[in-house]
Amino acid sequence: MEYFLLVKNEKKGPYTFDELGELPLTRTSLIWRKGLTDWEKLENIDELKSIKDNIPPTIPIMDLRKNKAPRNWLVESVVITSLLALPFGIIGIIESIRSEEAMKHGDYERAQLHSERAHQWVLWGSYAVILGFIIICIMILFIMMYTHLI
Repeated sequence: MEYFLLVKNEKKGPYTFDELGELPLTRTSLIWRKGLTDWEKLENIDELKSIKDNIPPTIPIMDLRKNKAPRNWLVESVVITSLLALPFGIIGIIESIRSEEAMKHGDYERAQLHSERAHQWVLWGSYAVILGFIIICIMILFIMMYTHLI
């Protein structure tokens, strides 16, 4: 029996059964032979079972969100620490490092959890820095008013 192979929308062949077995096929390679009404995937043609059994399964499509490491917030935590919001920044740094370590071990869920915690500490540290700046500005204003510099 003669088989035809569809490669990049181009018909190749005819091939014998033995020739077909030597080609670089996948389980989803499209094949046609007399008697078929349309192109079929190799894995759906019973007489090609022995060829199909020698081909590894198709590589699964990975969920890219799971493969992508969550943001670790390390830079932001260091900035918050340098802006004198020490407790917030230090805890943010620790959570960032924990997120990185979890991702290295392939534990995406735990890495995501530590990433969210680091983000939370960065936000609270940002609020503390802004509040501290406002308080310092008000204190300077009162000092200037009290010493009659305004």
